[in-house]
Amino acid sequence: MFERAREYFKFGAGRPPGTIWAMERAYFEFRRKYPGKDEYAYLRLALESRYPDKPTEQIHTLLSECRSLDDIIVKAVALDFDQSVAIQIRMNVLWSLPACSRCGKYRALSTKDTLCYGCRNYAGFAACSNCRLFWKDSPAFCQRCGGKVWKITDGPGVPILPLGDEPGSPTCTSQNPSQNSSEFAGDRGGEEVDDFVKLVAQIDFLEARCAKAWDASLLQRREYRQPRRIDPNLARESQEGASTAAPDATLVEDVDRFFDALCAAYLGGDSTRRAEIRSLMESNRKLLNSLDNYAARAAKKLGETGNPEHLLRGLAAASIDDGRSCRSYGHALGQLYRNAAQHGLEPSVFFTTVAKLSDNEMRGVLENFQSSEDFSVFVRPYLETK
Repeated sequence: MFERAREYFKFGAGRPPGTIWAMERAYFEFRRKYPGKDEYAYLRLALESRYPDKPTEQIHTLLSECRSLDDIIVKAVALDFDQSVAIQIRMNVLWSLPACSRCGKYRALSTKDTLCYGCRNYAGFAACSNCRLFWKDSPAFCQRCGGKVWKITDGPGVPILPLGDEPGSPTCTSQNPSQNSSEFAGDRGGEEVDDFVKLVAQIDFLEARCAKAWDASLLQRREYRQPRRIDPNLARESQEGASTAAPDATLVEDVDRFFDALCAAYLGGDSTRRAEIRSLMESNRKLLNSLDNYAARAAKKLGETGNPEHLLRGLAAASIDDGRSCRSYGHALGQLYRNAAQHGLEPSVFFTTVAKLSDNEMRGVLENFQSSEDFSVFVRPYLETK
């Protein structure tokens, strides 16, 4: 105990490691105190416990983009220090730490062992959220009602392990991501599946919506071009009098939410997970074609907020595409670079970091962007006027 206290004051007090350990401890303490709740409840309680003076509305705003313990750690570091420090913690610290050797879901944040806080301190914790009974011997079911018990690490954690590679589970060899997800969910006996599997379950529905929007746009263009060949004035009149189908009002919002989570899984995953994500998107062409627009919207949000998370997401979108859609990301990358520089960030560091996670084609594009023609067109004129 005293050794850990000395370690904290030596390395953590008033420094980012102190914030990391404090958030990890608070998160698992609330999981132990209130078992069986939604993940959002634990993230909110952990953040509120560290910042009790902040109003509820601000806490909800901070949590709007948080999905895991990693995310609230980054938010806390940004509040205690600076946004640039937080993003460096995410890229250079969190992404470099291994998964817990026991549960495989959370990161091993300790400097002494390979376990997460939950496995290190509450390895035998089990609870029945129905009977409100707690045990320390890790039973397989409730000893009163016979129902399934809740373990301290039953949360989503961080999707940093490839499907089927969790400790104690068989290696998944299928090349079909959808098949992987169903097998993985079955192997875990109905337990809560990880965030990536949930994303795979959404992709068919989003692909169908994107395809429907694309077909409607294509039909509208054809209807306009056909009378234009005869008379341009007739084409305008035809377009004004045409009855258009109601657009999918929430499609962009839903696609952005999906890509936010997908990029987080991509950036926080290992090489196997990243290759799986690229392959998954390649088999869903309409959704793949939406990545460049998503990257452009990320650049716009970066310009409005200065939040480097949007820079990482835009770069991750280009990395996931890796030339598969045959679309040029020059304009989006240029806007990301320019808006990052405008807010005092070092865009070359981010480009290099994501380049190392990329496949062959996009790796070269990101590594050499500063010497590219797109840089000369979209970025250099802005830098020369500063």
